[in-house]
Amino acid sequence: MTQRVESKISSDKENDFHHDWIRSSHIMMTGFAYSGPISHYWFALLERIVTIDNPVLGLIFRLALDALIFSPFTIAGYFTVRTLLEGKGCPAIRIKLERTWRKAVLAAWKFWPAVNVVTFWLVPLPYRVLYVNIMALLWTGYLSFVNTQKKEQGAK
Repeated sequence: MTQRVESKISSDKENDFHHDWIRSSHIMMTGFAYSGPISHYWFALLERIVTIDNPVLGLIFRLALDALIFSPFTIAGYFTVRTLLEGKGCPAIRIKLERTWRKAVLAAWKFWPAVNVVTFWLVPLPYRVLYVNIMALLWTGYLSFVNTQKKEQGAK
């Protein structure tokens, strides 16, 4: 889906759309091996450590922890895993993180708080990973775009 959108909005690509199955498989592997499990354990950890009785304060505390700890860490992990799946090593990881991490974290701070208000306020714990995975389709599309955009800029 993201690849098709990119082909429509990109002015420097040909109009012919060709699906990159390797890229899709990398996103799928990253989700199954990294993003899904880490999200599951993060939500469980938040429930254990945030024990504030006031629901509004508890929500604010969860949002702050998610934005300040989880987002920066998981975004770095996402780009690290994707770079390794592309067959590159530590120097390429460092370069990719220098080029992409800050932009992605700033974007996460715009996207995820709104999603997480719903997550932490309305969605029961057993369904949080499912709900977040649905929202993550949009987010992963964005990260995939950033990952590919930086790779293409580096190739020019």
